[in-house]
Amino acid sequence: MKLVHPEFNYQIEFKENRVNLIVIEDKKVFREYIGELYSQCIELNDLGKFVLSHEEKEVKLSKKAEIILDFYSLDINNKKIITKVYNKLKE
Repeated sequence: MKLVHPEFNYQIEFKENRVNLIVIEDKKVFREYIGELYSQCIELNDLGKFVLSHEEKEVKLSKKAEIILDFYSLDINNKKIITKVYNKLKE
């Protein structure tokens, strides 16, 4: 899977067992990107510029991504997360 944004001069490629790191030093820009990404993940609007693709086909962020803004207040009873964990365990 790949995540792209028109303002990035690179694409983020997601692979299993690999961590991607993006450093955004400007607080305002960071807040804008996180807000845009979050609103796309919860389907607040479709106006965001982030595009997630798998094998050259666009995928809705809300179907494949979960934004965790605060690890300590993570809802472990979130159905989306539980389903993903169960599916992974079945493999």
